[in-house]
Amino acid sequence: MHEKPWDFNKDYDLWIKIHPEEVHFLMYIVESFDNLANVRHVDPKTKLLKIIVPGGNMEDMLKIVENLKTYVSIELVKIDEDPLEKE
Repeated sequence: MHEKPWDFNKDYDLWIKIHPEEVHFLMYIVESFDNLANVRHVDPKTKLLKIIVPGGNMEDMLKIVENLKTYVSIELVKIDEDPLEKE
């Protein structure tokens, strides 16, 4: 899936492109897993949804995003290291 080894001591931001009417479904799935990730907001400029994921959950979250493609129009646009972790 992704070659990067995820640092378990850091958080990552997944930027997701998804239709607005499907955001609720994505939130329901993500929030059904205890402490998997935190769905934050849609960036008003890019219209991308931000999901904050602990490094230890990255592989699981990436698999969920991949599997959701069967049910909703979703695209992983980019992954950033959470900027709050850099301070």
